[in-house]
Amino acid sequence: MRRAYLLFCLTVSFVGLRAGTVQTNSTATANPNDEAALIQRILAGDLHAINEAGASGNRVFVPYLRRELQDPRYKDDSRSPIPVARAALAKLGELDQLQELWCLSISEDEYPGIFGPRPAFGFVGGWYAYQALQKFLQPEGDIHFDRAYKKYLAKHQHDIDYPPIEPPSYYAVKALTEMVPDPPARWDQEGDLHPDRLERDKQIWLDWIAAHKDELSKLEPTGEGVDFSDSACKNGKPRKKLG
Repeated sequence: MRRAYLLFCLTVSFVGLRAGTVQTNSTATANPNDEAALIQRILAGDLHAINEAGASGNRVFVPYLRRELQDPRYKDDSRSPIPVARAALAKLGELDQLQELWCLSISEDEYPGIFGPRPAFGFVGGWYAYQALQKFLQPEGDIHFDRAYKKYLAKHQHDIDYPPIEPPSYYAVKALTEMVPDPPARWDQEGDLHPDRLERDKQIWLDWIAAHKDELSKLEPTGEGVDFSDSACKNGKPRKKLG
């Protein structure tokens, strides 16, 4: 399970991270033969094809990506297409999957609470991603992660020492830096942020998002209809069925 979520984070992060403030998910025109070939690859569970379909902005792929949400192959394995299909559908603006992704990101279960899909927000993009990442920059942004991490440490306290796991606020700063072409705060390429530096950068990003809200709120997917409150989720799942 841990490997599956870690690979999910990596897989959905490598496409389209440099979304900038001009990215949209407008329907793309494509060669029908190319579409048909990509559909066949999606239905074969090809993770790269699923990512490609999500990044294409072409909603013709939605029903085929939805089929992959029920794909029984490689269940709980790093090769499962289900988590990647969820991110692709979210990027294409599917409301239920946008809500699902948010709820999963604030799960307080050990899994996926500390290995969850926070980096996927950079792939999904749009105003939705800025709203989600902004939540993790708030003073209480790491509270769900902290609770999940305590469960993790209690369960593994007699195991070998694991390296520290960075909180979602850390990954929020990283994702924002990769999304914006000319970021107001630069990401430390060495991979570590001193706590004081992290607090400073969190505030810089909160101020930047507030200052650019009018522009950012027009980016697709906007996340309209998504409930970002804690009460919208229970055990990492949406309380209400959407879409």
